[in-house]
Amino acid sequence: DGGRPGLRSLVIANSQLTGSVPSEELFKLAPYISHLDLSGNQLDGTIPTDFFDKLGQLRNLSISRNQISGALPDYKWDNVEVVDANSNSLLVWPSINGGAPNLISINLAYNKLIDIPEDKTFAGMPKLAMLDLSYNPSLTGPLPNVFAYDSSITYFDATGCAFDGPF
Repeated sequence: DGGRPGLRSLVIANSQLTGSVPSEELFKLAPYISHLDLSGNQLDGTIPTDFFDKLGQLRNLSISRNQISGALPDYKWDNVEVVDANSNSLLVWPSINGGAPNLISINLAYNKLIDIPEDKTFAGMPKLAMLDLSYNPSLTGPLPNVFAYDSSITYFDATGCAFDGPF
């Protein structure tokens, strides 16, 4: 039916959802959703590659406290302001092609991240104020250069990571 034009916020948190991230069901509602909260469930596996394709209005995403693995799929992050994906099993930093000009906060704490690209990952995030990478013990090498760009960073947490080298 083309979605539900009045539905802007979908919160199904702490509801004992199990299995993979429910993409087909969400796609029916997705064109108008700006706030999606699936946190505190028992969702597992990877997020389907087409998950974000129809979420053109997405501004806030919370998928924290699940067992989601792999990476957040490629997505055009133009409208996204907040991503909370803490306490999962994510391995890979999300591919943020073209930047994320409105991203204010990203929480990837308590995952299994193994790498953060050293290229200009943070250059396209001028509004980024909060970055939490804490307790990703496989993050090694130099500290991410979040301060090298014209950012608004006010909170950065890398507690429990294995970064080394100069600050």
